[in-house]
Amino acid sequence: RCMQLLDYHRFPHPASVTEDAFLVWRTELVQTGQILAAEAALLVPSLILPFLRTQLAERMAAADRRGRLRREQPFVMGIPANRLKDSFPAEETVLIQGIIDAFFIEDGEIVLVDYKSDHVREAETLIGRYKKQLELYAEALEKITGLRVKEKLIYSIILERTIPV
Repeated sequence: RCMQLLDYHRFPHPASVTEDAFLVWRTELVQTGQILAAEAALLVPSLILPFLRTQLAERMAAADRRGRLRREQPFVMGIPANRLKDSFPAEETVLIQGIIDAFFIEDGEIVLVDYKSDHVREAETLIGRYKKQLELYAEALEKITGLRVKEKLIYSIILERTIPV
């Protein structure tokens, strides 16, 4: 939820956000009813500030300034059933629905971003778990927008890093 609400207008250069500025913003989120106090207590700077220091956060802020950042994008897409499992009939359609955490348009192409908080030790674990999901999200975005997805990225909150998929 924090990543969804992250205010890039308030924080146009994410790497410069201080812990104090973050805490003030977090308090305002509670005061305006955007998050509950219990949620704010879990939203500690040590989880979010590392993301704000990344090149990805800077790219997202730049895209937001251009009006090219989208967050929490729902989609529904039909795919042949056998894409999910070989033994399923190819002539049957399965509806896939989801909510894409974030994507932005950069140089006429899409960068897809998915945030993960899984407690893992290696990036490869996340890639193994979520590669298919990101491929489906990319396919949906390409159909919706007509633009090519040039990058599929996971940001791991636990590993504090951006992982290309």
